[in-house]
Amino acid sequence: MSTEKQGVGSGPLEGVLVLDLSRALAGPYCTMVLGDLGATVLKAEVPGRGDDSRGYLPLEDGQSGYFATFNRNKRSFTLNLRAPEGQDLCRRLARRADVLVENFSPGTMEGWGLGHEALREENPRLVYCSISGFGQTGPESSKLAFDITAQARGGLMGLTGFPDAPPTRVGSSLGDIATGMFAANAVCAALYRRSVTGRGDRLDLAMVDSVFAILENALVRAQLEPLPPGRMGSAHASAAPYDVYPTADGWLVLGCATRPTWERLCAVMERPDLADHPLFATNEARIAHLVELTETLSAWTRTLPTDEAVALLEASQVPAAPVRGVAELLGDKQLAARDMLVPSSLPGGREVLLPGCPMHFAENPSGIRLAPPLLGEHNDLVHRELLGLSEGEIETLKGKGIL
Repeated sequence: MSTEKQGVGSGPLEGVLVLDLSRALAGPYCTMVLGDLGATVLKAEVPGRGDDSRGYLPLEDGQSGYFATFNRNKRSFTLNLRAPEGQDLCRRLARRADVLVENFSPGTMEGWGLGHEALREENPRLVYCSISGFGQTGPESSKLAFDITAQARGGLMGLTGFPDAPPTRVGSSLGDIATGMFAANAVCAALYRRSVTGRGDRLDLAMVDSVFAILENALVRAQLEPLPPGRMGSAHASAAPYDVYPTADGWLVLGCATRPTWERLCAVMERPDLADHPLFATNEARIAHLVELTETLSAWTRTLPTDEAVALLEASQVPAAPVRGVAELLGDKQLAARDMLVPSSLPGGREVLLPGCPMHFAENPSGIRLAPPLLGEHNDLVHRELLGLSEGEIETLKGKGIL
């Protein structure tokens, strides 16, 4: 059971009602952020099956750790949106909602009579957020997309990996997650604008757009440099040293994009001669001679254990860090001090740590108030209290597969 957590603030979005019709990751990430910020999120799920991600690995007693990661601070209710009766109930909920989030293929909601234009007639204050692979417009809008297709189509995989290896997907579903974050930002902006105009808005978020938007300076480089941007491993096209280096027992990273940090690194290495060496004296020179730079720095980092090397670098204000595995972060003191390792539970009750909310408010604290819900855990709240259905109506609709 997802019980209310004590000692967690209401959040800056307290009082905002979100109708969440999304599933998998991009949409649920958006509504998770809104829930972390205090919104009341009502998550509609398919009766008897739920969100597809309830079946994603890892599983513990039939409950998904994947689903749990992105569905805290939500209340689950069952509703069949493919049936006319379910669509009518959804319209009734949308009349009361401040925000609706959906990530069906473009045209699906309109086909169900649940598109923005239809719902706006009954609730002009509704902020209607649509998330899809390619957006609601354009010649490819009807195409399906998952995170890996968005990373590939949006250019990110073309920049990720090593030159002599295949293009590489980023280690997390960044296409989904970036889209979810952009969507949450857009919702908050639309809510603010609504407080001025009194009217909601239609938000159109595409995964490919979102990936393309986070390529840093790659688009400009493609226009200004003689060769198109390509895969550089962990190095950076505009700064050096800015890479991962081997140690005696692992790996560390260095990020010395400025002259002072470069000079301090040379001092720590007891190689002050490198600071003004013709190959390394400027950032441009270091980028041009990246192979030589990497060999020189690796010769030093290999002589020391990771923690010892990082301690020396940090003591001299050289930006450095150990490369940590995720399992190592379970006991990370810095993350714990920042409330980023939050005790919670899977829908079945198994205690786990979930990533906390990285947005910290002094006056309106955010955080995890509700553990991830069981399928239909809040049916009474939605079916009886919000929709006002009688016991007989509920049983009839359940029998027809609507609830």
